[in-house]
Amino acid sequence: ASMFEAPLEGNLLKVLGDSDFALGQSYTPGIPSVFNSLQMHTDAAGYVIKLENSATWSSTGNPVEVSNTPLDLNEGWNIMGYLPQSPMAVETALAYIDGLVGTVIDGQNGTVWNPANPNEFNSLLDLEPGRSYWVRMVEQGTLVYPEDADGEGDGTGMVIAHARTEDNAASLMTGWNVVRAPGALALAAEALLDGNTIQGEAYIGAFVGQTCVAARPLLAVNGQSAVQMAPMLNGPQEVHFKLWLDGEVYLSTNLMALEPGEEWGQGGAPLPIIEFLSSASGIESTAGVLSFSIAPVPAQGQTWINLNLQQGGQVSIQVLDARGAIVATIHDGTMPAGNQRLPVNVGPWSVGTYFIKGISQDGVFSAPFIVK
Repeated sequence: ASMFEAPLEGNLLKVLGDSDFALGQSYTPGIPSVFNSLQMHTDAAGYVIKLENSATWSSTGNPVEVSNTPLDLNEGWNIMGYLPQSPMAVETALAYIDGLVGTVIDGQNGTVWNPANPNEFNSLLDLEPGRSYWVRMVEQGTLVYPEDADGEGDGTGMVIAHARTEDNAASLMTGWNVVRAPGALALAAEALLDGNTIQGEAYIGAFVGQTCVAARPLLAVNGQSAVQMAPMLNGPQEVHFKLWLDGEVYLSTNLMALEPGEEWGQGGAPLPIIEFLSSASGIESTAGVLSFSIAPVPAQGQTWINLNLQQGGQVSIQVLDARGAIVATIHDGTMPAGNQRLPVNVGPWSVGTYFIKGISQDGVFSAPFIVK
């Protein structure tokens, strides 16, 4: 209470953390103390703090001695604080456990570092005072931070943490307000628009429903257009993506099942592909079609067509194979205006690429999808 609730002056909703560098305990203001499993802080532990509004948190006191404060980290994911009082390159700060670190995530900024990643994929470059980080250990080990470069820190004994959303270029440019949850994962993926590499100023956002859970700029890596991000989730969730490109926004055909603690495309692993379709190929005529998507893809067993018609009327929806032959008719008749969700049973079909083609009184819409 004295460390978080009092400085945040009624803005605090919950604190997650524990003495084992995980999130197993919680503190909630206003409830009987017996129900708060998190009672005391632990030196160098990391915490997830849920606030009602953006705020600045500060704490004053005697800084711990950096070189005399070992952190016994567990195999797997740990959430730990950064003790030095000046920024430091990730590889320098974690040199003591070199070879034991798999991935480091700054959930607040959505950035990732992995020692085996190409340099372009490591969006997290420095560890900073007043912040905590998700660290995946290949095996258990003990971290001792090096002393600050000047050996003294700033001498104030003060730690300050704030939301820092003002320097998130992706949010500023796109208007996507990132909402962060306790669970972190690392996702590196190739991004394609109409099957081609994406050119121009571009950002990709990860969304659960209408909530943005990560937003990062597009990267150019070895002739590929790619993204490295750290979505923050409340447990396993289905995530879709948006592409902001020179002021235009495109929806992905992908719906990925993601879970905190997962790592996609890290350390030289194959990159998953996030497919985007322009209005020209995704919806040939936008008249009367407010939105159209297929999910989940790749399809296995069953997938769904999600369609939002501006007005009702006659609609024909067919599935074509790669040769253009009709495989199935999903709907042929009248359809009311608004959102429609149509099942597509792909169980008997061969693995490969197929195309949904729909014809309404207002236009034609189409999109490819893959059967796994």
